[in-house]
Amino acid sequence: MTRILLISCMFLSVFIGCKKPETEISEERSVIEDIAARLNPRVKRNQDRPWVLWQWFTGTRYDIASRQLTQAVGIAAALGELEKFRINLVANNMHDTNGAWGDRGRQTGDERRVVWKAMQDGSSCGERSLKNPVYRARTLDGRCNDFDNPLMGAVGQRFGRNVTIETANRSVIDFHRKVTSSQDAGDPNPRVISERLLVRKDPFNHHAAPFFNLWASAWIQFMTHDWFSHTRDGWNDNSNTFSISESKLQSLAKVGQGGGWEVARTLHDDQKGLAGLKNIPVETWKNTVTFWWDASQLYGWDQETQQRVLDPKDKAKLKVSDTGVLPSYSEVGLHPPKGFLDQEISAFADNWWVGLSLMHVMFSKEHNYIVDQLRQNATPPSGAAAWSDEELYDTARLIISALLAKIHTIEWTPQLLYNRLGDMAMHTNWQGLLGSTQGDSPFKEEIMRIAREGSKKAINDFTATLQDFRKDELVSLAVTGTGVMGMPRAEHFGVPFTLTEEFTSVYRLHPTIPDFLAIYDADVLSQGQVRQFSGRELESKVPGIKTVQNQIAIVDTVREGSKRFMRGIGIDSIALSFGLTGCGQLTLENFPCFMTELVVPQAPGGKIDLAAMDIIRDRERGVPRFNEFRRQLQLKPLKDFTDFIDKELVWEIENNRSRDFRKDPNLTADELQAKQAELKRQQRLVEEMRKVYDSDIEKVDLLVGILAEFSRPHGFVISETQFQVFILNASRRLFSDRFFTEHYRPEFYTRWGFDYVNTTNMVDVIKRQFPKLRPALRNVKNPFDLWDRKRSDFALEYQKRGDFLQE
Repeated sequence: MTRILLISCMFLSVFIGCKKPETEISEERSVIEDIAARLNPRVKRNQDRPWVLWQWFTGTRYDIASRQLTQAVGIAAALGELEKFRINLVANNMHDTNGAWGDRGRQTGDERRVVWKAMQDGSSCGERSLKNPVYRARTLDGRCNDFDNPLMGAVGQRFGRNVTIETANRSVIDFHRKVTSSQDAGDPNPRVISERLLVRKDPFNHHAAPFFNLWASAWIQFMTHDWFSHTRDGWNDNSNTFSISESKLQSLAKVGQGGGWEVARTLHDDQKGLAGLKNIPVETWKNTVTFWWDASQLYGWDQETQQRVLDPKDKAKLKVSDTGVLPSYSEVGLHPPKGFLDQEISAFADNWWVGLSLMHVMFSKEHNYIVDQLRQNATPPSGAAAWSDEELYDTARLIISALLAKIHTIEWTPQLLYNRLGDMAMHTNWQGLLGSTQGDSPFKEEIMRIAREGSKKAINDFTATLQDFRKDELVSLAVTGTGVMGMPRAEHFGVPFTLTEEFTSVYRLHPTIPDFLAIYDADVLSQGQVRQFSGRELESKVPGIKTVQNQIAIVDTVREGSKRFMRGIGIDSIALSFGLTGCGQLTLENFPCFMTELVVPQAPGGKIDLAAMDIIRDRERGVPRFNEFRRQLQLKPLKDFTDFIDKELVWEIENNRSRDFRKDPNLTADELQAKQAELKRQQRLVEEMRKVYDSDIEKVDLLVGILAEFSRPHGFVISETQFQVFILNASRRLFSDRFFTEHYRPEFYTRWGFDYVNTTNMVDVIKRQFPKLRPALRNVKNPFDLWDRKRSDFALEYQKRGDFLQE
């Protein structure tokens, strides 16, 4: 009943309230939103603030004292708001840079397929038949995911834009003007911003997220390596540099020489083939990997990267050593690629550290497990009498890719957006509001399954009709009922699929990584114990390292350092430590210290400040400053620096009451003291921002602005500005991929593989590949939360579970 109410209220909210937005979002609300507002006084007192209002509806927060019906109305209104945002973003914030935008594509054939000239390269993908390996499997370089537009999403395609090309052009031109006039790559100096606003003041006291662990931090880097790369690690246009002055730095170590830090420009694009655009970009940049969610970081994107990881003893499998870790180049008699030392072998070798090694080991082993299962339990999709190594490899890759997409969508992201709304929205993206009935009684589950399947068929038929008539915005709404997975056919919304420069910017989550890490002993888990290694023990296991406060330095695990820790400490203990360690919050003064003077041998001068580099790359690539970025995404800009301060925090302190609806609304003495300390921190940082940016709110860089968004929805690790880009692009990765839409079927995945994707989660994979960790994972609901934390109604505080390591 609650699910039906949610669906009805959400759709009513969208249909009544959806319209093309102005730069400043209208205050008009639909009937459902008005009801939600009357039920919730938090909405009224936040109406004049720049932040989104849906976050204040009852049920979207830690509202354990509110009634179920009240929560259902609030959640429905909030879901409706989110869907309206997505519809408006689809209509207004997808801009092509490949030259296909000019004619918006043309439809051909009975299936109303859309064809763009810029996506043609004169070659054919072959017949649409399971006998054609290009049709039934992902290609190495990403070609032929869309048979009518073979180059879409492939290696070498340009990053798109979520801001207008005119806006991006203005930002690019401004950057070049200031670099040419020696104004330190913009105003203010990125190195000064790094020192005064971004870097941690104490590397042992990072601002931790108590509900988001280090597995989550490693995971997102593992994912971004699949989606985009502007160049190989440190190999930008090193012959074309500009200088950043370090004369005004107070405390940070210098990364440059002679008073200046030389920064290589991003490798530029020749811009051929842009004639179809109405507004030509000043500059464009190309992706060196595929844009698809195809696990290219594991499997490679060309012959060189693929051959690195294939197991020569069984070419359907990936390389894993007999000891259960990745082999290094020297261990298998190979030379590392140019510029890399003797680190562990992987397709995507850049920015390597022990967290990436952990992910690559686990999913390489899971790939090999799937290969064995397919050999025993499935028949080849091609119809061949027996599996070939190539078809086994391709099918296992297809399955792993879908599993990664599923884990990211309904496990990692709901923990990133840790509230009831975020959890429901992401599950809706994957399986729709009709959802799953797992956990119900067998009778109810069967009845709901029949009803759900019938409803899904009706909605899918309706969705196909909308696609035929190019009703792009309504397609997004229609699949809310069924989810994107398995929809009638891929949907590009009139713009060829790519990821964007803005998407790259908002996925820079470097503050989540700590500077130091305590290591726990996995061997004593079977005895019901948790034990931290001492510094002396760690130094004996990994000769040559120096521990501090019984912790290892993350910087010591970078590149070839990773294999020393994997072999010395053991992968099980590292995996356990990641599960018990909170990663950093995305906030100011929380950028890892080691990253502000990171050794990168290939870069000019051999060192970089990654915090400053993130700001430079945004400016160089035409990503607008924070306020203009919000305008472009149809959010309200800030009028003053004090708008960054969480005004609800002020209200709580003044009224000595929690903003959330709970049984006892009064704050305890400890809560009040903590809130007062947090308010002082925010006020101090805002005043420092004002000084750095010379009281000009329009100068604030995107990275600084999103880290300074102290007012954000309950449980959001990211800011609402970042989330806006997530709403659009996270869905688009699924919408545009035929292997997640019309070809998400057993005919492609095999029946065993299809069932595996639908029933497997991240905990299953960890338990299978690291069996020592099973005691620690008992009763873990989400592996990206702290494994020993008690989960209760989306509460954010850390409280150890009473049943942790208990039978």
